[in-house]
Amino acid sequence: MRFWAGLAMAMAGLSLGWYVLFAGQLGRQTPSSRWVAEVRAIKLARAESLAGQRKLVLVSGSNALFGLDSGRLERAWGLPVVNGAVNAGLLLPYVLESSKALIGPGDVVLMPLEYPMFGNAEALNSIVIDYVLARDPAYWSGLPWRERLRFLADVEPLRLWKGWRNPPDRSVGQGVYGGHHVDVRGDQTHSAAADRTDQERAELAATRPWRYGRDNPPDPTAWRRLVAYRNWLQQRGACLILLPPTLLFDVSYRTDPVEHRFYASLPVQARAQGLVYVGNPYDFMYPRDWYFNTDYHLTAEGRARHTGRVISLLGPDLGRWCGWQGTTARP
Repeated sequence: MRFWAGLAMAMAGLSLGWYVLFAGQLGRQTPSSRWVAEVRAIKLARAESLAGQRKLVLVSGSNALFGLDSGRLERAWGLPVVNGAVNAGLLLPYVLESSKALIGPGDVVLMPLEYPMFGNAEALNSIVIDYVLARDPAYWSGLPWRERLRFLADVEPLRLWKGWRNPPDRSVGQGVYGGHHVDVRGDQTHSAAADRTDQERAELAATRPWRYGRDNPPDPTAWRRLVAYRNWLQQRGACLILLPPTLLFDVSYRTDPVEHRFYASLPVQARAQGLVYVGNPYDFMYPRDWYFNTDYHLTAEGRARHTGRVISLLGPDLGRWCGWQGTTARP
């Protein structure tokens, strides 16, 4: 009996100690989370500058950061644009929740979500844990207790150690990612084919085909989150339009039966949930020379071609996808 009581006390002590270490990280900023914070700050500033105006908001991971020309979308549809796309590593729950700060009444949300966001929607990774602890502890505090416990369970000891070291939180001034390479609307800059270094070319060459159908099929939880998000938008008079992301084409995406089923069925599954999903994933899969450094990041030249395809797909009046017939934005 004493053994079990002692074991229980030891476990309780270890759990308390782990919680103290974790809680001490909340708001302790890290260099690894800095670039995302800088990019998000630009996007939030853009949204604030458009307060009271109806607008188009892009929500996704970095495929839309690199892949859509917000200025051209503005000219096509007559709406100011906030490119709210940052990093798919922040995962679906955080991407959805954090985007709400960008959105106002009557906005149109264009969402070319990366394919892994549709699967395993409850998973965590080191990117979102690091960012939430360092830059958005209020998000963690607002989660249901079960989800807060998952952060506690999944944070790596190395992340706690790095946070406790309290390294300098200097602005990002070099490399591909960061506020120094994002324009006022939130689009990536310095991404022309001529801007690629040997490192970016090597990163692109190292990409391998994904097996989303086999390893990461759509998750019912992801659909529930997307439906709840759509409902949140509708309550505010806003609208959600899903469409495929850009992706480097591989022949196996068509010839492998499991992978073909994944891409062919995704729009059907979305529409079965009552979501507006426009387009065919295969239409936005492009050859390697369109890409900058990953299989989701277009060059500036690829972005120009892709943006034209998106505009052609959706047509001159976005409002028709929202049930706002005859208007680009609800009057």
